[in-house]
Amino acid sequence: MAEHGTGTAILDLLVQMEEQRNSHDFTSHVFSEPHTEVGQIADEYNRVLDTINSEQQRRQAMDAALAYGAKLDALFQEIAKATNESSTIEDAMQLTLDLICRNTGWPVGHLYLLSENTRHTLIPTSIWHLDYPERFETFRSITEQTDFQPGESLPGRVLASGKPCWIRDAGQDPNFLRLQQAKDIGVKSGFGFPIIIGEQVVGVLEFFATETMEPDAKLLKVMGYVGIQLGRVVERKRGEATLIHAKAEAEAATKTKADFLATMSHEIRTPLNGIIGMSDILLGTHLSEDQQDCLLTIKDSGDALLTIINDILDFSKIEAGKLTLETIDFDFRETVDAVVDLLGLKAQEKGIELISLINPEIPTTVQGDPVRLRQVLMNLIGNAIKFTAQGEIVIQVVPEEEISGTVLFRFMVTDTGIGITPEGQGRLFQAFSQEDSSTTRKYGGTGLGLSISKMLVELMGGTIGVHSDLGQGSCFWFTIRFGTPQSHQLLNKTLSRELEGVRIGLIDDNATNRMLLQKYTSYWGMQSIQAENGEKALAAFRKGAS
Repeated sequence: MAEHGTGTAILDLLVQMEEQRNSHDFTSHVFSEPHTEVGQIADEYNRVLDTINSEQQRRQAMDAALAYGAKLDALFQEIAKATNESSTIEDAMQLTLDLICRNTGWPVGHLYLLSENTRHTLIPTSIWHLDYPERFETFRSITEQTDFQPGESLPGRVLASGKPCWIRDAGQDPNFLRLQQAKDIGVKSGFGFPIIIGEQVVGVLEFFATETMEPDAKLLKVMGYVGIQLGRVVERKRGEATLIHAKAEAEAATKTKADFLATMSHEIRTPLNGIIGMSDILLGTHLSEDQQDCLLTIKDSGDALLTIINDILDFSKIEAGKLTLETIDFDFRETVDAVVDLLGLKAQEKGIELISLINPEIPTTVQGDPVRLRQVLMNLIGNAIKFTAQGEIVIQVVPEEEISGTVLFRFMVTDTGIGITPEGQGRLFQAFSQEDSSTTRKYGGTGLGLSISKMLVELMGGTIGVHSDLGQGSCFWFTIRFGTPQSHQLLNKTLSRELEGVRIGLIDDNATNRMLLQKYTSYWGMQSIQAENGEKALAAFRKGAS
């Protein structure tokens, strides 16, 4: 009979075990008569179930913690991306409040900013997240009327510590200044974190819930990172605002300067032109030698002063973006030759050869601004004459490319002057700069000419530069892009046919002149004999004829 009872108990236990296994519920236990062999088996089985259940709960908790951590990390990344793309600080803060509340379930979020006047008071803003605006209206109203000092209530604690803080139950916190309003609407837990730039707290974000929440270390840690990210955004946006303000101030100052110079230019030029003009008239009258010398000094000084004034005005116009270029058809060769002729007398007075070579492929008529081209050439050739004591100055113009109705010309002004050091070349095109102070003392000038030339050349679609060796002379070069009239021809075919095969003598005591003339004539198909004087030319012709 006992054996029958034991068998029944074992079968009953096996049935319970099968049901438990099929249910996958490791919290349920099997039962049997205690203090029996079957009961001992049941107890051992239950201990195994408890072990499995504990391990399962541990794994579930670990998985939940990992999932929660991943959720917070994703929230931080979303906040970082959104705030970096925000156009204003206010937009960045509003996005942050909305994202935190929506992802964590906290219904209330608010921003405080540090007062710029006292630097130790938190001022409430109108930037909120409210899931239930009507319910929290009273709380919002009292909050927007309350400033906080370091240590006062939740925002003040964050300000004082510079770290995230947590309130488990606002209703039980004597340091919570909005205690009555919190009780009225059921506000319980809260947390806040600082917005930090460097080590300075510049703002605080606070959040509230209507249920009691235990402190969440992971949440506070991630919110600390959010506060650092927001600090970077605030710093960058303030920097951008400072730059915009500085740019606006600089533009206003530049406009004021340009307006002043434009107004003053007439006032300055009018009497100066009168001085120069009257000097010219007096120089045409009967004067003693001393009087003529004095008048020439007055006129030269007036011309120099007018040049300086014109340079300063041009520089200011270009700097202010007020200079406009013409685009007209003009005779290119005539423009370049006019500059060379104008400066030729000054070069001749110094005993310097001034030589011009315009490549025959250059069209006669181009489209551009002849006045500004003339200004650049006057500057570069004038400088070459100024800094060359003896020798020659060669002006060359060659075509570089023709694209879509435009031509790019390269200009070269080569001299045998004093040359420039590598260090001096680096400063050469900066405003108010010459190679060194001794150059200014010896040769004069404002140091604006090359800077203006660079600006003009770049406005005309080109570049400018220099090749030079100290004591060996310099070659200043620049390019300008011109338009080409539809009717232009790069080659004068008729002239080439008429001159082809003609013999010519090239007589000049300057070897450079002979070389340049030979290039011209050979381009047209002419046969030339070169000589430095007439006697040698005749001898060369006789030799060639025999």
